[in-house]
Amino acid sequence: MNPPRRHPSGSALLAAMLAVALVATLSTMALWQLWRQVSLQSLQQHGRQSQWLLLGAMDWGRIALREDARAGQVDHLAEPWALPLAPTSLGRFLQPATGATPQAAVPASEDLWLSGQIMDAQSKFNLYDLSLGQPAAIEAWQRLFAHLNLPASEADAVVAQWQLARQSMPSAPLLPQRVGQLSWLGLSSSSLARLAAHVVMLPSPSTLNVNTATPEALAAMSGISLTQARRWAMQRQSTPATTLEQARQALGLPATALPAERFGVQSQWFEIQGLLTRTDLDMQARALVRRQDVSVRLTRLQFEPPTSTRPSKVP
Repeated sequence: MNPPRRHPSGSALLAAMLAVALVATLSTMALWQLWRQVSLQSLQQHGRQSQWLLLGAMDWGRIALREDARAGQVDHLAEPWALPLAPTSLGRFLQPATGATPQAAVPASEDLWLSGQIMDAQSKFNLYDLSLGQPAAIEAWQRLFAHLNLPASEADAVVAQWQLARQSMPSAPLLPQRVGQLSWLGLSSSSLARLAAHVVMLPSPSTLNVNTATPEALAAMSGISLTQARRWAMQRQSTPATTLEQARQALGLPATALPAERFGVQSQWFEIQGLLTRTDLDMQARALVRRQDVSVRLTRLQFEPPTSTRPSKVP
């Protein structure tokens, strides 16, 4: 006679269900950790690849500036360096050669576009002199705010806060090292956005290039009217000045105007910008370079998210 079957008790069934749930939970956590690690590694790899490609744009800018130095000593906006690098598709150039390993391959579906631009850093008001509290720089700073229709109170506040920062007092604000850090001195975000195209932070004094200067910066530093500066900006497109005397004559200014220690027709400092656009990540690089003769040396390089919309792509 067979013994009667015993049905599992409720506690045993509950323990089995808990064990299954625990195993499922641990498996899910392990899979999540693995997915997270793979995602982070992929993101880091994409970031390194993007930086490597953007360095190519920086090299393009340095070569263009070096060749321009060999061509002449006057800088203006009709020269080849001032022409932007149109958005260029890199996908076809980065496809692996026949027989390449899968690790070296770039997915054919990935859309890579590289663009760049060189800007004359001496086309803007240099904040270096303002940081030293020079009276001429303070007056130009105040005129710049007037030309841009910005609050004069903010201009005065920035000057006052900068003087406090230079004193290194415990309650003083930090000294800004870049234009974007002017907010530390009380400049509003809206005013900073308007100023960004007309000011630059260079590590040393510089002259303002009358052939490339923004009309607002030229009017602020020289004291001429904004209308005069804008008229000159139109005229220099076809006839840039080769000397300061030519610029004075074109503007109808006396011989004492546009002193050589503050103005010029040649530039040493340039900003190179590169933008990489891809399907999953956009990255921008900004480099400040100094050109002396045919030598172009990198002074500052930073990678950051793009501050503008994606460029239109050239088929």
